[in-house]
Amino acid sequence: MTGSGGSGAFDLEVERIRLLAARALGRAASSDVSAVEQRLDTLTRTIGPERAGGLAHLIGLGPDELAFLWATIGATIDPELVLYLPRLGPRSGRTGISVAQFAALTELDSSRCLRLGRDLLGASPLVRHRLIELIDPRAVSIETSWVAVSRV
Repeated sequence: MTGSGGSGAFDLEVERIRLLAARALGRAASSDVSAVEQRLDTLTRTIGPERAGGLAHLIGLGPDELAFLWATIGATIDPELVLYLPRLGPRSGRTGISVAQFAALTELDSSRCLRLGRDLLGASPLVRHRLIELIDPRAVSIETSWVAVSRV
């Protein structure tokens, strides 16, 4: 499921999202995911704790919002990831990622998932600075798809 991306931070983050998807799908199928977890750990160490820390600090993103931004970017542009997202949970729309899928992808606990969903519908910097947008703002729910805007 994962390809060999480039060495830039952008490619590493998208690869990280692919590995999270592989782990989530593997666990759902009761498969051994130890090799995926090992690759994910290595990649996470390579990316380091500063992953887009400047942007996060500049516009006030929390760690869950930053992770959701990368997942949304991956879901918007990565043809490999797009094939697997429907198996991670519900979403309305044919593209993007829902908060429900993100929760399955990252194993976000229910309170953090609820907070992220509430923040996205409120005053999240991701929405306020137009980094992401809803596919259909008329039908907002935990299943509504989010996509990265083209300037991201």
